[in-house]
Amino acid sequence: MPILRITNLEKSFGPLTVLAGVSFEVERGQKVAIIGPSGSGKTTLLRCINFLERPTGGAIEIDGQAFGIKNVGGQDRYESDRALAKRRADIGFVFQRFNLFSHLTALENVALAPRLVRKASRVEAEALARKMLARVGLEAKADTMPEALSGGQQQRVAIARVLAMQPKLILFDEPTSALDPELVGEVLAVMRSLAAEGMTMLIVTHEIRFAAEVADRVIFMDHGRIAADGTPRDVIINHPTERVRQFLRSLSSDDKTEGNTA
Repeated sequence: MPILRITNLEKSFGPLTVLAGVSFEVERGQKVAIIGPSGSGKTTLLRCINFLERPTGGAIEIDGQAFGIKNVGGQDRYESDRALAKRRADIGFVFQRFNLFSHLTALENVALAPRLVRKASRVEAEALARKMLARVGLEAKADTMPEALSGGQQQRVAIARVLAMQPKLILFDEPTSALDPELVGEVLAVMRSLAAEGMTMLIVTHEIRFAAEVADRVIFMDHGRIAADGTPRDVIINHPTERVRQFLRSLSSDDKTEGNTA
């Protein structure tokens, strides 16, 4: 049984269709990179998977169970916010902008969800938080406030916060896009280690080299649809369509322009 099954997922904002019938499955332990141009629906897809955005249509299953919508008396109804919050504990989400609580230390940020959601004691939660901070190389920053951390360190704290919930699946939404170039590597190194440990990961990224090295599978999205789906070699190296080729060429051109500017 796949850990994640998405069937004909749709999302519209008024007259604008952002997702137009997206379907795919993710196996346990699989690392899936989602690439594509801005506006292709990648972030909306992740936000719909854990119901930060309510899909307009389609179905999501986590471990074979419907997520976000349940059938009551023959009618589909949205799960309550309380029920969703509980079930989201199994789906980690790493945002572009870290989303740390500015008034809490790194340790307190990581320990908060285990206490509130998993009902761990303060001692248990803080012990777990220290372990997760060590896992991302930040055990020495436990008592540091977010404002005193670099962007890369804040993102690693955000990853530690997700890991503390022991999720079945982690969704990464452009986790390096808000970082200065010299800080990108430290975050990607943590993600590489998680991939090596067998974590199930769904990663929206423009880091094509990282996707080629780490992902088992690459999905290319365009105009709210899956336009290509296969191994990194299938999608990134062999370029199955002209549209994929154009997209990858545009990224290469951007890299050259930045290099010339520097």
